[in-house]
Amino acid sequence: MPTSGISTIVACLISLLAVLVGSATAEPNATGSWRPVGSTAVGHESAGLALLGDGRVLVAGGHALTRGRKWVLIDSAELYDPKTETWQAAGPLVEKRQGIRSLVVLKNGKVLLAGEHDTLSGAELYDPATGKWSATGKLLTSRGGQTTTLLTNGKVLIAGGIDYSANGTPIFDSAELYDPDKATWGGTGSMAATRFKHAAVRLVSGEVLVVGGTSTEPSNDRALTSAEIFNPVTGTWRTVGSMATGRELVKAVLLPNGKVLAVGGSAGHFGKYKALASAEIYDPKSERWISTGALAEARTFTMTLLDDGRVLVAGGARPFTSALSTAEIYDPTSGTWSEAGAMKTPRWNHRAVLLPNGDVLVVGGCDPLGELTSVELYSPGLRKSEK
Repeated sequence: MPTSGISTIVACLISLLAVLVGSATAEPNATGSWRPVGSTAVGHESAGLALLGDGRVLVAGGHALTRGRKWVLIDSAELYDPKTETWQAAGPLVEKRQGIRSLVVLKNGKVLLAGEHDTLSGAELYDPATGKWSATGKLLTSRGGQTTTLLTNGKVLIAGGIDYSANGTPIFDSAELYDPDKATWGGTGSMAATRFKHAAVRLVSGEVLVVGGTSTEPSNDRALTSAEIFNPVTGTWRTVGSMATGRELVKAVLLPNGKVLAVGGSAGHFGKYKALASAEIYDPKSERWISTGALAEARTFTMTLLDDGRVLVAGGARPFTSALSTAEIYDPTSGTWSEAGAMKTPRWNHRAVLLPNGDVLVVGGCDPLGELTSVELYSPGLRKSEK
C-alpha cells in the first residue's frame, strides 16, 4: 500500500480515537429532554403530588376550572403508572380542597393531606392498598399555605399558614404534630415569626429549617428574610441567620452535601409582585447564608433534586401575568445554572416529582387561558461519571 494511503488510514484512526476519548470525557448534557406523557382526566392546578412506595404517582385535589374569577375546588384524585405512562382514577378526597402543599408519604406508605384552602381543618389519609381516602382527625388550627414535613421519628410537622376564612385572615406562628401511630394531632412550640408561603427542609441532623414567606396578606405583603430551626427532640424553635433577600413562594431543597439551596420566589406588594432570580445557600455548620449563582430568568416555579445531585427548576411565572416553559439546572459543584430545555407547555402552579428511574414528572398547573390537563416528563442529561 502506498505510503500516502497508510498515512490516511492512520489519520482516520487518530481522529476516531479522539472522538471516542472526547465522548468519554465530555461535559454533561445540560439540556436533557422533555416529552408529553398523556393527560389527567381533569386539570389539577395547585394540587398535591406524591410518589408512592410502589413507584406510582398520586395527584390530588386542586381546582379544575375557573368560573369568571371564582375557583372551583375539586375532590378528584388520579394515579400515574410510570411503567405504562398512563393515568387512572383514584378514590375521591373526603373534602374538596386546593392550594395543596401538604401531601406527605408516611413511613407506613399512606399519604397524609391536612388542612389547606379555603380553609380546612380536616385531615385525611390515602391508602394505596385500597385506593381510598379516610378522615384522620382535625388540625388544632384551621390553616392553609403551611409547610408539612415528615420527621425522622415518623411524625409530621405542620408549621405556619393562614386562615382565609376567618376575619382579618390571620397568619400563624403556631406549629403542630401529627402522630400516625395514634392518628392524633398535638401542639408543639411556636415559631418566632408568623409566616406562610414559606419553605421547609428537613436537615441531615433531623431538625427542620423554615425560611422566608410573608407575615402579611395581602395589602402590605412583604417577603421575609428570616429563618428558624425546629428541634423535634425538644419541640422548640431557634432563630438562625437571615437570607440577604426576602422571598415568599420561595423553593428550597437539601443538597447532597447537607447544605440547603433556596431559590427565586417573589417580593413586593400586592399587585406589584416581582419575581426573583437570585439564589442563596444555607450552611448548617455556620447557620449562615451565602449567595450563589442566579437563575437566567426570574420566576416562581417547581424545584426538584435530581439523582445526580443537580437541581431542576421548571416553568413558573413572573407573578402573575405569563407562564414560562423554560427550565434550568443548578450544579452545586460550580454554583452555576445552565439551560435545561423547555417544556412543551408553559405553566405555573404545577407540581413536579422525581421518579425512581431519575426522570421528573410535571403535572397540571395553568397558563393564562386556564387549567391544564397535560403532563410532561423530563429526562436529565448524563453526567461525566455516567458516560
